Amino acid sequence: MAFQKGQGGRPAGAGNKATTAVRQVYEGILENNSDKIQYALDTLYDRQPAKFLDVMIKLSEFVIPKMRSVEGSVELGDNAISKITVELKQRDNGRGTNNTSN
Repeated sequence: MAFQKGQGGRPAGAGNKATTAVRQVYEGILENNSDKIQYALDTLYDRQPAKFLDVMIKLSEFVIPKMRSVEGSVELGDNAISKITVELKQRDNGRGTNNTSN
């Protein structure tokens, strides 16, 4: 019987066993060497600040998702929008403030 979509297999987004094992080993290496990594970054910052920024930008690509532009279009026909209102609110952050900008 041939494989049919939706009939078993790994859940969407789940890694295979080898990938999961490699990630766990790599995470262990990073955890066990965090002091050395921090020292290397501090040294690089002191000696070559521009190179430090380049390294940090490259490392951030593994942590922060890249932004992509998205294009879209909507055909409204006779139901055109006449007004769009945007309300910006400051986060509370536990300080009891909730300011509104106009």
